Amino acid sequence: MLDETIDQGAVVRDGDQHLVFLHFDEYVWNKWFRVTVKRCNERRLLFVVTFHKTEWPQVRSKMRRFPVLRDLKK
Repeated sequence: MLDETIDQGAVVRDGDQHLVFLHFDEYVWNKWFRVTVKRCNERRLLFVVTFHKTEWPQVRSKMRRFPVLRDLKK
């Protein structure tokens, strides 16, 4: 689900260094997933900070509070 969430999910920018990917899997899990990736400018690296199931209220909150870089794919 990590790859699918990053590929298919909405993306919001949470601060200067974090991207949050949000994806609903309707085929297997019927759940929302959230992946947070942190970038390290000094060494040009990316780190997965969190990857877990989440709920619609948290997804909605992130989409309202932070800039949306990519909307939810249908």
